[in-house]
Amino acid sequence: YSQATNAVSSWNRYKFAICMRFHSLVLSILNDVPAIPIAYGHKTFSLAEKCGLNDYLLVWNTYQSEYFGKTIDISASQILEKVDLLCNSIDSAKTEMLKNKCSLIGSASAAFIQLEKILEQTYRSELKGVWISCNNIVRYETDDAYYEFRRIKEY
Repeated sequence: YSQATNAVSSWNRYKFAICMRFHSLVLSILNDVPAIPIAYGHKTFSLAEKCGLNDYLLVWNTYQSEYFGKTIDISASQILEKVDLLCNSIDSAKTEMLKNKCSLIGSASAAFIQLEKILEQTYRSELKGVWISCNNIVRYETDDAYYEFRRIKEY
C-alpha cells in the first residue's frame, strides 16, 4: 500500500493475515481478521496470547536475544504449517478472537480514561492552551501545536 489509510480501510477484506508488527495484529483484531502472529518482542507476543491466537503464534527473533533470552529462528515450513492450521480452523480462530476482543477494547478504553485524567491533572494548570473533549477525542491545542488522543469505541 502506498498510503496507510488504504491498508487500514481494506484490512477487513482479508481471510487471514500474517502479522509481524504489533499494529498489524491490532488491525486484525479490530477488523475481525484471524491472524498468524510472528512475534519478535513481548508486545506482539502478549497481544496474541490475550486475543486467543496461541495456537497460531510463532516467535522469531534471530537478531534480538534480549526479548526471550535466546535467539529463535523459524523456517518457511513452520509458517506454512501455521497457515494450514489456521485455514483448517478459521471459524474457531475467529470466534476466539471475537470472544477476547471486547475485554481488550475495554482494557484499552480504561487506560485511555486514566491517560485523560493524568493529562488533565498534570498539564491543565501548567500549560496555556485549549482542551477540547468531543466524540471520544481529547485534543489539547496551543498556538504552536496540538496533541490528539482518541478513545477506542467500547463494545
